[in-house]
Amino acid sequence: MRPRRSDAMGAPSYPRARKRFGQHFLEHAWVNKLIAALGTAPEDIFVEIGPGRGALTRALAPHVARIVAVEIDRDLAEVLPANAPAHVRVVTGDFLHVALDELLRDEPLPLRVIGNLPYNVASPILFRLLHDAQHGRRFRDATLMLQKEVADRIMATVGTAEYGVLALQVGLLADVERILTL
Repeated sequence: MRPRRSDAMGAPSYPRARKRFGQHFLEHAWVNKLIAALGTAPEDIFVEIGPGRGALTRALAPHVARIVAVEIDRDLAEVLPANAPAHVRVVTGDFLHVALDELLRDEPLPLRVIGNLPYNVASPILFRLLHDAQHGRRFRDATLMLQKEVADRIMATVGTAEYGVLALQVGLLADVERILTL
């Protein structure tokens, strides 16, 4: 375990974004806009994919019952629990390989999903969520921040250059809406 780092003001210091994880952290200016767009309720239970430094996690937590945050970066996953409320559970692991049935066994359904997804794993994560939804995992919704090109592919219509397997599968299992453009 590494000693906690802090800046001159005593605030926790977080590891830098890691290229191998495709990390990009959500700017604080957008967090409140996203929270407002979510329309949260006190009984909501969220699965957060890649909480990173926890900007969204900490802002979302006062509005919901629980958050299960899955973070692949061990260094970030180590720091986040000390800076998050008690009803936030941080799980260290790759969302693509985490056993959701085991992880969420005691959580009431339906669940809500949120994440700021790196470009390099956005499609695999979407396919995982779609597969789980198709095979009985009940998600109320999934609010995902994606690179514009990925969002355009998801929302593509038949006959356009962007239309493909991703748009087809998402269209079969979900309604898609662009909420914000960052």
